[in-house]
Amino acid sequence: MSPDARPRLEIPSTLRSELFDRYYLVSSNTTRPPLRVGVMLDDMSPIAFFAAILEQVARSNHSRLCAVVLNGAPSQAAAPHGQGRLSTLLRLVRDPQRRKRLAWTLYLRWDEKRFPATASLFRPVDCSPLLDEAERIVTVPLASRFTHRFDEPTVRRLRELELDVILRFGFNIIRGEILEVARYGIWSYHHGDNEFYRGGPPHFWELYEAHPCSGALLQVLREELDAGLVLDRVIAATEAGISVSRNRLAPYLASLHLAIRALHDLHEFGWDHLLERAPGSVPYRGQRRIYRTPSNREMAVFLARRLSRSAAARLAQVLPRSRRWSIGFRPAAARGSRCIPDSAEGFRWLQPPRGYDYADPFVVRHLGRTWLFFERYDCRLRRGHIACAELGPEGIAGEIRAALDEPWHLSYPFVFAADGEFFMIPEAAQSGKVTLYRATQFPYGWVRERNLFDFGLLDVTVLRGEDRYWFFAAARDPRAASVKLCLFHAPTLLDPWTWHPANPISADIRQARPAGAIFHDGSRLIRPAQDGAGSYGRAVRFLEIVKLTPTDYAETEVGALTPPDGADGLHTFNSDGHFEVTDRLRRE
Repeated sequence: MSPDARPRLEIPSTLRSELFDRYYLVSSNTTRPPLRVGVMLDDMSPIAFFAAILEQVARSNHSRLCAVVLNGAPSQAAAPHGQGRLSTLLRLVRDPQRRKRLAWTLYLRWDEKRFPATASLFRPVDCSPLLDEAERIVTVPLASRFTHRFDEPTVRRLRELELDVILRFGFNIIRGEILEVARYGIWSYHHGDNEFYRGGPPHFWELYEAHPCSGALLQVLREELDAGLVLDRVIAATEAGISVSRNRLAPYLASLHLAIRALHDLHEFGWDHLLERAPGSVPYRGQRRIYRTPSNREMAVFLARRLSRSAAARLAQVLPRSRRWSIGFRPAAARGSRCIPDSAEGFRWLQPPRGYDYADPFVVRHLGRTWLFFERYDCRLRRGHIACAELGPEGIAGEIRAALDEPWHLSYPFVFAADGEFFMIPEAAQSGKVTLYRATQFPYGWVRERNLFDFGLLDVTVLRGEDRYWFFAAARDPRAASVKLCLFHAPTLLDPWTWHPANPISADIRQARPAGAIFHDGSRLIRPAQDGAGSYGRAVRFLEIVKLTPTDYAETEVGALTPPDGADGLHTFNSDGHFEVTDRLRRE
């Protein structure tokens, strides 16, 4: 059966990504035969998250599902018909080990009912239609507590199949010879940043310890738990509140592409490429050697802490103060040049009228005058448009006027000059497209010039290179909190975009989403990025672009701009060489 003819499974829509499917499911540009992929399952109905990945593999032209290893150990018997919640609860209470974790069990059931979007990621999905041509190997693992090993016939048969990769979507902790049967090992997801969290449950201890980030990774299994070769990782922001289900949604969705991307790149570029791109190893800094299911006492501490914080947050909401975004400006540190700022002090702030927010400031120098473009957000309509005014040494010089308004939300007015004209690419993800506007009467008159890309992207940032245009943009995925930064390029401003093979070039909430125009600081090329760890728009980080070619990309962090005293956030920085502008979030 051809990949295109494979049936589509009943998978939640949140687990489908048209943007990444478009580029990672297609055939790689080589003549090599498809990768031979095996999968380890407890049964033919894994959770929807794993089912979505299997569907990606089955539909691709670069990988083929050749074997499925099924867990033949008897599963825990279901309760006899007629026994309800009371009898189930009694069984929990009578079991000493389960009794120690009773609070966690009850909390998780309550929490999953409150967040069905996350619960849907864990419901079983029958994957039999995808695996009808794969060889089935049913085996009973040799179990020792939480570890599974495999008998010699199973290991021998897997070696005979000459698999390139095995995906572990079932069984317990795997050790022994089976780790070496596939040419490139057994790949497994770990939901948790293994720099801080080894063990589980996924994304609970980040809430318990108030850690700002919740990560996920794809690793090649080794004997030591959660210490294998990390092929790729994503870092999402930890959600405030009491819900582990809510906190799981972003890292799970953001990590969905890791396996299919690695398989695609393995087929097209080879194993050495994956090793070069893999995140470097880091020392473990977790507060515990291995995290385990929380005890009743730990759950009591967690709930008490979170409920007290929730009460404080609710109290803050009823106080007669609101959090508002405003714009700040100051003279450039060195007239006529741009450099990385080391402090947010010294800005003079332009306060918006009641009912509005001002954010995302950009400045453009034209005929000796500086023009300030920014998002003017109407809090009542919950929609922004692009406003403009002249900026002088004392602030706004003249009237603030609307420069661009559409039926959908607009923000991040990236204005730039090209070929003697001015253009703008505002953030307009609600429209479902990336649209280029041209100035007919700068700075207030603009017309739609062309749709550049048929997906809604966030904060498109343009860089003109020697022989092409580069387009940086965050993938639009509200549930995954815009963790992924993508890079495209084109010979001219109006040519079709080419997908960069290193995409996503960042999958870290602390530095993925653009925060302003890319600029030169001396000989260094600097990309401003939003830091959204802990809260939206927390700070701006500056990344030096050290490699930028049609095949390679690399950057390293070189500085940060944190909010001034009394502010809660800051997420944009721009300069025209005469003025520096930023924005701040502050309770007033």
